[in-house]
Amino acid sequence: MENTGFLQKNFKLLIEKNLKELSSIESNLLGAENLAEDSGTFFVTSCHDKEGKTTSAISMAYGLYMQTDSNILLVDTNFDNPNLDKMFSVNASVGFYDYVVNDTKPNILETEFEKLFLLTTGETPNNAKTIYRHPHLKEKLNTLKSKFKYVIFDGSSVVGNPDTAIFLRNFDGVVVVVECEKTRWQVLQHTIDKVNSLRGNIAGVVLNRRKYYIPRFLYD
Repeated sequence: MENTGFLQKNFKLLIEKNLKELSSIESNLLGAENLAEDSGTFFVTSCHDKEGKTTSAISMAYGLYMQTDSNILLVDTNFDNPNLDKMFSVNASVGFYDYVVNDTKPNILETEFEKLFLLTTGETPNNAKTIYRHPHLKEKLNTLKSKFKYVIFDGSSVVGNPDTAIFLRNFDGVVVVVECEKTRWQVLQHTIDKVNSLRGNIAGVVLNRRKYYIPRFLYD
C-alpha cells in the first residue's frame, strides 16, 4: 500500500463540523435490519450530477471509520467525473477498472486516517462504464468486501445513466444523495422506483447542503 496526500484543509474542517450528522448516518445504515451484517458494500449515487456525491461518500467512509474503528475502503467508480484522486492528491493508476477488467492487483492507498483506505478509478478508457456489466464484477466486489469491513463506492448519477441503475444491484445498500431545494421529489421518487425495479437495495437518502431558516438547534 502507498500513502496518499492530505485531504484539502477546508474539506477536513467540513467533515469535523458534520460529525454529529455522520454518526447518525452510520447508525441508520448499520441499524437497518437487512444491512446488519459483519461487512457491507454501499454505493453512493444521486439523481443528477453535482449534488454532492463525492463529499457524501468521503464523509460516510470517515464516519464509519470513526464509529466502528474498522478498516474502511473508499472506491471511486464515477468514471464520467472521477474526483477522489484530486481530493486526496494522488495519481489514478491501477485502480478499480484495472482490478475488474484486467484482473490486476488493485493499488490500495493509505490515507492520513488510519484504517481508511482509497482505491481510485484507475486509467480508464472512454467506454469505462462497460465495467458495470462485467461478468466477474460481483466476484471482485465480494473479494474487496472480504478484506474490509465496509466498502463505500463514490458512483455516477442515475438519471441519464442507464448502466448505473443496473450496476446498483450488486451492492448491499444504495445511498441516494439529494441536494436541498434543488432535486424535485418526483425525480427522487422516479430514481428510487428505478433502482428498486432493477433489484437495487435503497439503504437511505442523504439530504445535502441543507438550509436552516430558524436556529439550527430547534431542528434537533
